[in-house]
Amino acid sequence: MHRRALALICWLAGAPALACDYPPAAPQIPDGKTATSEQMVDAQKAVKDYVSKMEAYIACLDTEVAGTGDQPVTEAQQHIHVEKHNAAVDEMQNVADKYNAEVRAYKSAQDEAKY
Repeated sequence: MHRRALALICWLAGAPALACDYPPAAPQIPDGKTATSEQMVDAQKAVKDYVSKMEAYIACLDTEVAGTGDQPVTEAQQHIHVEKHNAAVDEMQNVADKYNAEVRAYKSAQDEAKY
């Protein structure tokens, strides 16, 4: 009985954190060495859309923590917020870095194809 009560309390305590939906998986980024111009443009649009959704997710997290009302944010809640925020920023940076690396590879392949 105590385990069920503890599980319910933990679930209820974490419920506000579930209000922000994490964006779907990062977009597939084509290999810049073999990709077409159209594929790279489509990837650029997908990356921009993904980053926009991640920024909205981060804004939601920030609003959620700020909107705790009369109750101050606990140290545990602040820690969870920081972890989620940092993970989202890291994920956005990884996607942007991968896309930029493939853009450089694409441009290099296009320059080589000219000669």
